[in-house]
Amino acid sequence: MQEIQKIQLQKHPSLDQYIQLHDRYFTSVSECLNLIGKYNNGERTYEYATMNNDLMFLSATHAALAPSIGYLQGMSSRTEDTRKITKSKYAINLKEKKEGLLKEHVRMTDSDIDNLSRMLAEDHYVAARDTEIVSRMMTSAWHAIGDFVDILKAATAREYRELHSFTSDNGTRNQ
Repeated sequence: MQEIQKIQLQKHPSLDQYIQLHDRYFTSVSECLNLIGKYNNGERTYEYATMNNDLMFLSATHAALAPSIGYLQGMSSRTEDTRKITKSKYAINLKEKKEGLLKEHVRMTDSDIDNLSRMLAEDHYVAARDTEIVSRMMTSAWHAIGDFVDILKAATAREYRELHSFTSDNGTRNQ
């Protein structure tokens, strides 16, 4: 029986390689999450000027990350499609070889073909999973940053109103 020809995997960057290639995106996400963590653990003050500066930084970074997030989601989808196509190519190749196997009295069921095609496409399965992990991780972080921007926006607006409700020189609240 002829050997099944290996379908070459188009190598996509691993998580480490992607981080190195796109370090500024991962650094930006990390900086945002670290800043948010400071609010969570009480290290960050709830003062208007601080919150406003943080709001601007987080909002700008959130917007700047959007194209990278879209790219990752697209690459994840593309890698999954490649995995499916590769598995199908292996399955078709194996079915074509099935005729020859029957002459050699080797029985191969459709289930065997399906399982073997998955095994042959293992690298493509791993690549698809790795790309999906990076995409989900970055997308989740991006959404978390966006959610916190909304929270910080509301807190900043509330703090602004409180600061400006003291209008008299003696510091009493204007009613």
